[in-house]
Formats: sequence, structure tokens, C-alpha cells
Amino acid sequence: HYPLRRQRQMCIRDRDSTALNPIIDLGYYLESNQIGRNYQDDVALTKGFYSNVFLDSISSNDSSSIYEFSHSFFVSVLDDRFRIGIKNSSFDYFQNYLIDENLTSNYLTLNYTDSIKQNTIKLKIEKGISGYFEDELRGHFDFMYNLNEDYSLAFSAKNQILKPHSLINNSRLNHSFYSNEFDLSNDLDIGVILIQKESNSTLNIKARTLKNHIYFDTKGLAQSYNKSINILQIIGNKRFNFFENWNLNNRVTFQNINEDSILPLPSVYTFHSLYYENDFFDKTLKVQLGADLTYIGSYKGYRYNPSLSQFQLREEQESLGNIYQLDLFLNLRIKKSAKIYIKMENVLQAPFNENSSRIQDNPIPGRVLRIGLFWRMVN
Repeated sequence: HYPLRRQRQMCIRDRDSTALNPIIDLGYYLESNQIGRNYQDDVALTKGFYSNVFLDSISSNDSSSIYEFSHSFFVSVLDDRFRIGIKNSSFDYFQNYLIDENLTSNYLTLNYTDSIKQNTIKLKIEKGISGYFEDELRGHFDFMYNLNEDYSLAFSAKNQILKPHSLINNSRLNHSFYSNEFDLSNDLDIGVILIQKESNSTLNIKARTLKNHIYFDTKGLAQSYNKSINILQIIGNKRFNFFENWNLNNRVTFQNINEDSILPLPSVYTFHSLYYENDFFDKTLKVQLGADLTYIGSYKGYRYNPSLSQFQLREEQESLGNIYQLDLFLNLRIKKSAKIYIKMENVLQAPFNENSSRIQDNPIPGRVLRIGLFWRMVN
């Protein structure tokens, strides 16, 4: 499997140069994206892994790609606080010469950003108005409110109504050959974050609802789940500082998923980092020495399908997870010239122990020593 991703962007803007504070700002935005993958295998060797063979009983030689070309025109006013635009996108889908089609869509875009008494408002909307993705809608709203000098409250709402692209609805691969016409998926995500400014500690409560969620079943076939999937997450981040140079960073996540047979994710995972930090030699050398501890609770989990480059559901009943990982690290920074890090990962686990698998049949390497160096060349 050889993944490929390329991205190009260009933006041209023309402001009213006759005014010190221009009222109107015109712009043109150009973007291209390419995602591709090639997959090869010997069918005889992978017979136990894949359920079906459709194109070649000897070997797989699959090639797939998506190329997107978009250009947008926009007008912004009020010092770029309000922006409205039109976007045209062209999509080329290719798969094994059996799928080779071009689809186009036009979108209306709207952006609004403002600050009222140091309270920030951001709104972003993209709505399909014609073409293949005419029914799509992407909306994102953020509001930051300062409660007092010590605390802020952030509210976020995101809604995405999306149409599955051509290579989800149709597959022409050696191990996956089907045609579907899935309904629009709907992803609604609402969150509230309480922020303690001095320590940057946060408490985040998120509620998310998925409708017509697209997933890959145990046979690697794309499916649409016609019931609602509700996800509730509580995420806490807290940093402690003690004895002047010692720090303890904590991140704890609890989540509840009503349909965990479709989204088989852990209900709890945590990360803790305890380290000593100090400056030496007139603050020319900064040192961090410590340990990271990660815990992932038990969950049903996924297995990886190389032919699809996708994670799919597992047939096995035994749970994954319930894993502790301890890493030891040393970070050195010499002014702005050099960075050196030394890290011993997963010191508690033997190499490639099956109990360390977070994805089926993919145990993590175990104890690994990593050394890194960054050096800035300065005359």
C-alpha cells in the first residue's frame, strides 16, 4: 500500500488602496488536492485475510485516486469581519479504469468574525447550491465569553451534512466490488469548555449525534447505519506546578457511545506527564526530564484493511485495550539553535506483545529508544 497526498494553495487579494481602512476586500482563492493509493498482493498469500476476489485470482494491482480542483471568489467588508463568496469545485474519481468520472459542484460560503467587549464570535458556513454535492452543508459556530479575569467559557457548534463521494458509493477493487447509493450523513457536534486562564486548565463537555453514519463492516463493505449514534464526552485538562521546577500535566477523557458495536471505542483514556524543567548556563540550556503515562481502557476496536486503506469492524469477540504505556524522556534545548530529545518508549511492555494491540493484529513495537536532533544553521 502506497498512500499519496498532494496539496497546492494560492490566494490573491485586492484591497481598496485609496482608503486607510479599506471597506471592501476582493479575493480569489485557488486550491488543488490529490489523494491516491496503490495496493498489490499475492492472492494466495492473503486468502485467509480477504473474503472475496473479483478481478484477478492471481494478484491484486489496485489503483485509486481523487483529484479536487477548487477556485473561489469572495468579497469581504468591515475590515474582513464579514466575507461572502462563491466556490466552484471539480472532482476526478479514478479506480482501476473501471471508475473514471468527473463531478462538479458549486458552493456559497459565508464567514463572520467579530469581537464584542473581548468576547469572540466566529461563524463559518458552506452550502452546496448546485452539482453533485448540492445538498451538502457545513456550518461551524464558536463563541468565547470572558466570565471574569480568571475564567472563560467557550461554546462550539458544528454541523456537517455530507454526501458520500463516488468511491464510497462504488468500489471496483480486487477484494471489494459493489455499488451503493447512500443517503446524506448528518454529524452534529456541540461542546462547552470552561477555561481557567492562569493554568490553561479546561473542562470540556461535548455531545455528538451521527445519523446515517458510514462505516465498514467485518467483511470490509461500506454500510450506512440508519439509527442515531449518540456520543457524550467529558474531557479534563489540568496542569500542576510544584517545587518550582516540577510539572504534572493531565488529560482525562470519559466517553459514552450508545451504539458501541458500530463505534467500538474506549470509554476512558488518560495521559499524564511528570517532568522536571529548568534552565542552566545563564538560561542558554533548557532541560526537561520526565515520564509520560498513557492508559487506554478496553474496547472492541477495529482491524485495518490494507486493500481499502480503511479501518473495519472485527469479528473477534475478545476486547482490545486495557493498556498502560510508560515512556521516559529527556529534552534539551540550546537557545534557538538546537533541540535534542532522547525517549525510551513503552518501557513496561515486551516487544510486539499481543496484549499491546490497539488495532487487531498490530501490536506496538514495545521498548524502543528514539533519539532526535534539530540544528539550525546560523552564520
